[in-house]
Amino acid sequence: MKQNRKLFAAVLALCMAVLCSGCIKSDMSMNIRKDRSMDFSATYLVADTLANTSTGSQTTQNGIDENSQNWKTLESRGYKLEKYAKDGYSGFKATRHFDSIDDLSKETGVGVVMNNFLNEDFDDSALFCVRRELLKDTYTAHFVYDLKEDAQATGIDSADLTAFTSSMEITYSVTLPRKANYHNATNVSADGLTYSWKIPYGTFTAIDYAFTLTSRNVLYGCIGIAVLLLLIAAVTFLIIRAKKRKAAADNNEDLPAPKTPEEAAALQAMITGQPIPEQNPTVCPLCGGKVTVRTAGGAHAGESFAVCEHYPTCKFIKPAVAPQPAAPEKPVEAPKPVEPVEAPQPVEPEKPANVCPLCSGKLTVRVAQSGPNAGTKYAVCEHYPAACKFAKPIK
Repeated sequence: MKQNRKLFAAVLALCMAVLCSGCIKSDMSMNIRKDRSMDFSATYLVADTLANTSTGSQTTQNGIDENSQNWKTLESRGYKLEKYAKDGYSGFKATRHFDSIDDLSKETGVGVVMNNFLNEDFDDSALFCVRRELLKDTYTAHFVYDLKEDAQATGIDSADLTAFTSSMEITYSVTLPRKANYHNATNVSADGLTYSWKIPYGTFTAIDYAFTLTSRNVLYGCIGIAVLLLLIAAVTFLIIRAKKRKAAADNNEDLPAPKTPEEAAALQAMITGQPIPEQNPTVCPLCGGKVTVRTAGGAHAGESFAVCEHYPTCKFIKPAVAPQPAAPEKPVEAPKPVEPVEAPQPVEPEKPANVCPLCSGKLTVRVAQSGPNAGTKYAVCEHYPAACKFAKPIK
């Protein structure tokens, strides 16, 4: 505070000479975003006409150049400083980025004297008073510019003070993410988000405003609900898929169409109830799929089984038989003369095993779900019962 008084008192003599020409400018601004981050800047400028005089040079050295104590104090508090010049004024600009205004807020607070900003004991960790609720956080700012005492310390009478204050420009502005709940700003931007105050020198000025942001509890709650819904959807999908697979196995859905004559013969024998012809042991006798040997667990742990690749859609499974040693070769006997036989009569070619003998439709295997034959497998035409009546039990 005393340091500021010395600065204003040193400038005062020359300012009285230039009076309304304008001699010193000070501006503070805050830009607060929805994510609660904030950029803060403060500029202190002296007119070049004043700085070029001996009194002005002394004032600059004492207050607002890189060699001053003010400059060093702000740097020690984490502010970035740079020389700044604009419209015939020069001085310095201090800026700092804050990740969250929550770091600058307390649940209880008092007025912050902003004209003490250059002092070493200025506390910028309690700029706002915050009230936290379930869905929102309300931030309140109560700043003051106490320039009345500084003016009285210079000993200027009221008439000279009036002329002197016209040569000084002291302003404060803030840009909010939402419109303020209330404010006492002297000027508001067209979008209602930027508020500014003009501070008359030699007066006590209060700056009051409040604004609301969505509580972080709401954000975290929405994220948690979204994650929970995704988990529920994933579990539901897995349960439905498992039920569909089980139903497909229970209903013994359509088996793959035979690809070789051996597979067709096996399917034909299954449909007609005839003995299954001997064939390659690696081919499923029910559906013609590939048979592999697997080792069981549970009650049959360690036992080997021959299992169809389509199991459990196809029900073929049987204990694997250990290979028998090859029988000794018998001596080859001389061939006996072959008696002539009659030429075989031409036989009408049979239809493929998966083709309906009545209408040539596709045959599928179905399991009776009710009635006296519940659980019995049938070879059924795809057009049954509307256009074809072929349905034959499978033994």
